[in-house]
This record gives sequence, structure tokens and C-alpha cells, in this order.
Amino acid sequence: MTTPHPAASLVCVGVRGSGPGDPIFDADLDACAEVGIRAIILFDVDVPTRDALIAAGASHDDATRRAPRNILSPDQTCALIQHIRERLAPDCIVAIDQEGGSVARLTPRRGFEPDPAPAALATRAPEARAAAHNRCAARLARLGFDLNLAPCIDLAPATPTNVEAAHSRSYATDPETVAQCARECIDAHNAHNVATCIKHFPGLAGAHQDTHFHLADITNSHDSARELDPYTHLLDAQAAMVAHVLHRTVDPDFPATLSRAWINQLRTTLAYPGVIITDSIDMRAVSDRWPNPEATVRALAAGVDMVLHGFNGPGSEHSPEHTSPHPAPRMVRAILEALDQGDLTLSALHASADRIDRLRRRQLAPDSRA
Repeated sequence: MTTPHPAASLVCVGVRGSGPGDPIFDADLDACAEVGIRAIILFDVDVPTRDALIAAGASHDDATRRAPRNILSPDQTCALIQHIRERLAPDCIVAIDQEGGSVARLTPRRGFEPDPAPAALATRAPEARAAAHNRCAARLARLGFDLNLAPCIDLAPATPTNVEAAHSRSYATDPETVAQCARECIDAHNAHNVATCIKHFPGLAGAHQDTHFHLADITNSHDSARELDPYTHLLDAQAAMVAHVLHRTVDPDFPATLSRAWINQLRTTLAYPGVIITDSIDMRAVSDRWPNPEATVRALAAGVDMVLHGFNGPGSEHSPEHTSPHPAPRMVRAILEALDQGDLTLSALHASADRIDRLRRRQLAPDSRA
């Protein structure tokens, strides 16, 4: 199938497998090449396989060890990224979630130095924080990553009862500390030419449901003034991720990822100029309600620039046995059909593609990265 620009530029997907010669990896990469995908996200653990092992009686740690995905070792990861670019495009964006702590894909079990959790990092002196952020960014640059889906700038709740707090993903409860720590993270990544992504707009401090499994309703708990404050100081981050949260006063029907009202707040009210990306649409907060082609179109119609489908979550459309086809062709076809039907405009898609291309143009050849 021939895909006209800019449709395929608006999708970032996960692939299964750790390198050429793996049939599922080759099939997934072929599906991405077929429709012109130029953005890939990598993981170290295959979640459906891990969950199947746990259901069969394995411990969480043992199941995690026995369920590798893309990242096996430093040398293998570097070679994998190089192969992906050779197969898809030299300027293919390769992304990762490397927040530190429990949300990290480069971990000691795969031969990497650990990165501290944001909550722990925030307690250190500014010089120590800057050094830790610099080590993380330098490692990503050496491996060939372009985009780190970090920092997480959600405020920690005063009472640590939500999922973000349980995983120490938030730097602090106060917006000033969060903005300062995130600024250090962004600056370190910029120094190594790795783009960053602030998340999860409009904030998860009041979310008591894990959006991997449930749609989180923040109608009665979202403190807009406090939770949006860090965004006003970090508008130079190259990307911003929108969360699967429902605020019935702002939009009674759709979560922020699919909501024009919320995207307009980020783009217009906050004047955010960068790439707006969804949280992964295979998370059950979305996938239980909207099939991924429909969710793709709804997100783009709301004003999102890039739709993320990690193809690696509870509720994702493939089985633990890795037998289902890759979602990329379905997503791109849905965009093209929506254009034909007038549900999306080519001008809006070109504007999104232009913002994504500005992020791409930051890339350097791997051997010239700091």
C-alpha cells in the first residue's frame, strides 16, 4: 500500500522481538515499512507474556526475567536501533520510557546502570540531580535513542494513595520542585541531543485508577492551578504526553487523549508549541471503549500530533503467543479513510507532521552524539 504524506508520520508504535532473524520482529518491522512508519518505541519486557507467566504461577520477578521484549543488553540495543533505522528510515524516531526507578527500560537485569526514581532524585542536591540526569541522557544518546518519554511532571498527592505515588514517579508534591527537577532533566537531555516529553497532561495527582486498566475520573480531584503550573515553565520540552483521564466538567464524553477541549487547553491556553502525543492507546482506559483505529482518528481529530500504540499492554490486541498482526497498517488506513470522509483535514495533519519533523531534525548521526 502507498501511504501519502503525512499520515504515517503521525503514529509511533511498538514492535515485538529483539532483532533481525526473529520471525515476529521481522514481521512487525515489515508491517511498519509497508505503511511508512517512522517512529518506534522500545521496551525491555513483553507485558502480555509476563502476565501469562504470572497467571501460570510464576513470581513477578521471575516472569519479568523470562519475558524479554526488545532490549536485552547495551550492545544488542545499539545494534537493534541501527537496524530499525536501516529498515524504516534514517530519521526514524526511536523512543523509550526511561523515567528512572520502576519506570525504566534500561535496567540492571539487562546490563545497564540503574537510574534513580524521581521521588528519590528530588531529595538530592541540585548538583547530584544534574549528574544523574546527565548520565541517563548520555547513555540514551550513545545507544541511539532520540526521544525519552520523560520527565513525569505529575504532582505527588499529599496522601500517597495513587498509582504514581506508589511507583515514586512524581518528583514532589509542590509545583516548584517538580518544575525545577524536570528542568534539570530536560536541560541534560538537550545537552546530549535527546528530546524529552513532559507528562501526563493534565496531571495524575488526583487519579486513583491505573489507566493501564481503568479510565481514571479526575473530575472531583483535579487541582488545575497547581497541576498545570509545571507546564508553564517547561514549554520548551519537545513533546508533551496526554493522559487517559476523564474530567466531566471539561469534557463529559472523552478522556483527555481524545478530547478537543483538553488539547485546546494545552495548545492554545498554555501555548504549548511542541509535539502532542497520546499515552499508549492499547491501555485499557481507551482500548476497552474504542478500537485502536477509531481511537487513532479521534485523537488526531482532537488535535493530537502523534498517536502512540506500544502494542505491549494489558488489553492490547495481540496474544501472549505473539500471533496477531501488527496494528500499524490498521491505524494508518484509519487515518486515510478519515481524510477521505472529511473527518480529518489534510492541513491539520500537515501541521502535525511539521511539528514532528522539527523534532526529527534535532537528530544527529549516532557517532556525533555527545
